[in-house]
Amino acid sequence: MHFALQLFDRAIARDSLFAAPWAHQALVWTEMADGYVEGRVGYTRAREAASEALRRDSSQGLAFAILSQAAVALDRDPRQALAMAQRAVELSPTEAFAHNALASAFLLNGRHEEALAEGRRACAADSLSAVTAFLHLFTLWRTGHGDSLAGQLARRAAAFSPDDIRQWEGIIRLERGDAAGAAQRLAWQYYGGGFAGDAVRALVASGRRDAAGAVIDSMLGLSRQGYVNAYGLAASYAALGDADRAFAQLEGAWEQRTIWLVALTGDENFAPLRQDPRWAGFLRQIGQP
Repeated sequence: MHFALQLFDRAIARDSLFAAPWAHQALVWTEMADGYVEGRVGYTRAREAASEALRRDSSQGLAFAILSQAAVALDRDPRQALAMAQRAVELSPTEAFAHNALASAFLLNGRHEEALAEGRRACAADSLSAVTAFLHLFTLWRTGHGDSLAGQLARRAAAFSPDDIRQWEGIIRLERGDAAGAAQRLAWQYYGGGFAGDAVRALVASGRRDAAGAVIDSMLGLSRQGYVNAYGLAASYAALGDADRAFAQLEGAWEQRTIWLVALTGDENFAPLRQDPRWAGFLRQIGQP
């Protein structure tokens, strides 16, 4: 992805008035956010590049989609996120990422069925996009439609790598109560550690608490060297039953501005925290409906 950014830099150097390289550079930063760099870094850089694209061409639907994602992650602004994403779809109805952005905006607004509908439209617009397929399965999963994951994974398999498929197979097994089978498939390192909580929950449920603790130790070790998504650490501590550390890491996830927080209330790893008075306070803090 860094090489892609360099290529777009070269294109901009040759013609800085051409909007498309700016918009696609913004897309790369968006796709790097949360998995490879902190959300506040990736989405801020994406917003800057998307704004530059719109200064050159106000009809860039992709740029509006990027600005919508930034409004979700950085600002937690449901009205702005929805308005930007709707403008993106209006300008670029066949752009998959515009529908992805609208799905995220609907999630932030608590409109789950509409988010799922936009996910389906995104997949129809680009059936081979791994990002689009991932986001659709993620939305299904975090909105209580886990029973649909197996069918959708089969339909979207062409878009996924073997590692992607193995990860989703682990999630499906976890949803079905097969903790041991899930633990064999889930890799906590997947997507910047965002799925670490599910790996820890599977290990705990299958009686491997020491292995679950080792996952957290590994994440903490990496976090001292570079970026690790604090959302994954928060989910891991919650799954392990350590509420104090879970809330501390949730504060870190908010500071990182990870977009994963948009589906926090549907994440079963945090079920042990929902009766804690700090839970409602944190949801208010991040503007979660």
